[in-house]
Amino acid sequence: MASSALDSYIAAVEQFAEDHLRPYLDRMEASSARFKPKVVNDPVWGTIALNPIEVVLLDSPLFQRLRRIRQLGVAHLVYPGATHSRLEHSLGVVYMVARLVAATNRESRVIDVPLGNMLRLAGLCHDLGHGVMSHVSDNALEDFPAVKQLLLDFLDEHSTEKVRLSEIASYHLVGSGAFQELLERARDLTGAELPRDCANKIQAAIIGLPVSDDLPNVNELISGPFDADKLDYMPRDAQMSGVPVVTDIPRLIEKVESVDLAQDALPLSIAAHVAEGLPSYKMIGLALSGASTLDELMFGRTLLYEKIYRHHKVRAVESMVTSLLEQLSPLTSEIEGMLPLTWFDDELIALDENRIRARTLPNRRRRTKVPQRVAVALDLARRIEQRQLFGRAFAFAQTMPLDPYRADPIQWKGLEELMRDAREPTRRAALLKQIVDETDALVMALGGTDELSLPDDLMPFVRINPADAAPLQTSEIYRAWLVTPSGELRRFRDDAAETKSWADAYLLARDIGYVFCPQEWAPYVHLATEKLVRSKYQIRMPESMLSYAKQDPDRIREFRTRLEAANYYHDSPNDLLPVPRRLTRADVPRHLREVRDRLAGYQPPARGTEVLDLTEDRIKHWLAQFRDESTISAALQVVRRLRLVGRSELVKAAIEFITANEPFRNAQICTLGSGRDSSTVTTYYAEDVRAMYPNIEVGTRLDVALDSGRPIIFTDDFIGSGDQSISIVENWLGVAPSTELHEERQDALSGDGPEKLRQANVAFVFAAGAQSGVDALSSRLRELEFDNYQVTAYLKDDQLPRVFDGDAFESAEQAEAFLARAADIGRDLLSDPSARHDQDWVDQRALGYGNLGYLVVFPYNCPTQTLTCLWASRPGSDWTPLFPRRPKQ
Repeated sequence: MASSALDSYIAAVEQFAEDHLRPYLDRMEASSARFKPKVVNDPVWGTIALNPIEVVLLDSPLFQRLRRIRQLGVAHLVYPGATHSRLEHSLGVVYMVARLVAATNRESRVIDVPLGNMLRLAGLCHDLGHGVMSHVSDNALEDFPAVKQLLLDFLDEHSTEKVRLSEIASYHLVGSGAFQELLERARDLTGAELPRDCANKIQAAIIGLPVSDDLPNVNELISGPFDADKLDYMPRDAQMSGVPVVTDIPRLIEKVESVDLAQDALPLSIAAHVAEGLPSYKMIGLALSGASTLDELMFGRTLLYEKIYRHHKVRAVESMVTSLLEQLSPLTSEIEGMLPLTWFDDELIALDENRIRARTLPNRRRRTKVPQRVAVALDLARRIEQRQLFGRAFAFAQTMPLDPYRADPIQWKGLEELMRDAREPTRRAALLKQIVDETDALVMALGGTDELSLPDDLMPFVRINPADAAPLQTSEIYRAWLVTPSGELRRFRDDAAETKSWADAYLLARDIGYVFCPQEWAPYVHLATEKLVRSKYQIRMPESMLSYAKQDPDRIREFRTRLEAANYYHDSPNDLLPVPRRLTRADVPRHLREVRDRLAGYQPPARGTEVLDLTEDRIKHWLAQFRDESTISAALQVVRRLRLVGRSELVKAAIEFITANEPFRNAQICTLGSGRDSSTVTTYYAEDVRAMYPNIEVGTRLDVALDSGRPIIFTDDFIGSGDQSISIVENWLGVAPSTELHEERQDALSGDGPEKLRQANVAFVFAAGAQSGVDALSSRLRELEFDNYQVTAYLKDDQLPRVFDGDAFESAEQAEAFLARAADIGRDLLSDPSARHDQDWVDQRALGYGNLGYLVVFPYNCPTQTLTCLWASRPGSDWTPLFPRRPKQ
């Protein structure tokens, strides 16, 4: 049952048809003219032959209006040749329908003359409801509340999966009384053979519904996987835009065929929509050998989306048209869905006050805003007419090139939220308002309107154009039927499962969301949006996105510097501040590359299975946090001295120890701690020891190793104070901890396990560590009455870099200043609002646990004895560590 809104829209569409057709119908009745076939010269297909009944319809004002509506809306402002109209495309669709029908009838008459004529008329009528700038107005209005409700009501009424406003208009124009009268008169004048209820069948074909029981999917020639619409617009749009097309249309058509099926053999999805009891059913598909042409259709559509339909400048102009229609809509009738049908393309661009008065009906409830809306509409139209187009101000994507924080869960979550808010109309409007407000604040910080002349309301001039969530809707092509040589049907998706994923993934990876605005405002809007997404979504925009936003890095740096001086960033994270000058010097890129290459084995905490290498940008961001030129120079020296201690050092440590201690050549290597500790990784590394000592067993459970009576080696990466290793051993023995570390431990050894451990021949082998830690663990093992133990670290104190090394800095003053700054940062990061740790605990760890100040990193983690500001973070702090600690799983 149609809703009142849908009823009102239908009535308006029928009146539109009546207004356009009645004078033509009257002239037809008064004239004795006969209509003959026509031949049209077409730039794409050459000669297109039209039947007399098609000529009757085509000559009517309802069809001739399509001459004034461009097929690609505003794309001609980017591709000057793309000025072809909806009328040209409609003629091309008639041509493609004729070829598809002929291909289907190649072996036998599957589609009879009346049905073939109806399909040709459906091709001619399928775009009859297109309005100003074609799909541009479709897209512009689909988020208007009244239009959104209209779409939902229509979908509910007709049980279709998807529909656009122009398709609803086409459907109801064909169903109007005036059109049906035209169709009947045209049939009488030409003697054309048409099926019963021809107009109803045309309507059904337009929205993809069945039109024949014995030919269940013949409607797909009009709206389906390889319909006549696609087969015309893809090569036409490509040729008129000067873009190569990869789809072999002639071969695809040659592969069209039909197959007879009994009722029981019909696919269930088809059988649900046709009457039962027919002798046979004829399904139309592609020969299996032609499946590759569907691949080409998908790939071709992908390239057209990327190069034309989703071209950033095309999207910018479409955003301007959307804003223009938003201004005009409240000035016209209450039926928003009719707005596209009241304008032609050139009229809208050449807008003036007289045209607005002639085409609009002021809404009394909003009369006070009429002058403002008119002024904005005229401004936008003038900009489009003079090609003063909106430009890119800000660019964003779910996956951004060279994003150093791509694997950061906070970054990924923020991007997901931003993408969602940009796509959902209500959230997008709220986000746009925040961007506009932030832009106002930024301009005021720079001196107000003297800095940049802005209108009272920026909203119509700043637009968010999101990345497309489902850019290709390739599922339609994916549902095509293939006909096997034995006459069986198979879905294309079952034959080429990877094709859709490739096509969609290709475009989704490249599709970018934008904020558009007048180009002279772009740096202001960029920086305001950047600050907003950093505070609202915790997103750090990589420098790589500046080029996608078409922003000059030097100019943006200049603005940042001015804004910093104006105190605009006083409450913002420091990564929004301009890059310190020390990091713009010529030596820095070389130093950053050197550090990156030397630490190439480091893998930061991952998001899921994705792990990204340490990048120069991340190192640069960490350095920039120090802000002061001299302190940055000192920090640069610090990162240049970092040492990666990894698998090689651990294996060398174990082999060196075993070689020097023959009883351990048949030892069992066990994890020092639980599965959540780093020792699990080093135990895995220790598998390499077996290449030299094959009798070694690796990864044995401790209780099993104790029962075997063989020597035991515990491996780990680093020993600092020794407290953690001591805590693990104390836990195994079930004795009271000598130091409370607030870490969860596994259950103590059961039964006589503690005694077996004390009596076992054990060794604790570390890849690196402090001698004080080695001594502390040895002392505690002695106190715990171990009979036979050894503790060793492969890399000793004098082989490990530390922040205190005097020759690492340019001067004693620089060293003192850096250590003081690093200690302040460390104290802030370790401060515990819950007072779990007192100030003394914090002070003892400000430069690394025990204030040892090591500059050591492991491939999978950073030891806490390393300089604290390199690895520590705290909720609510702006500080971003270079080597964030992995949480224990």
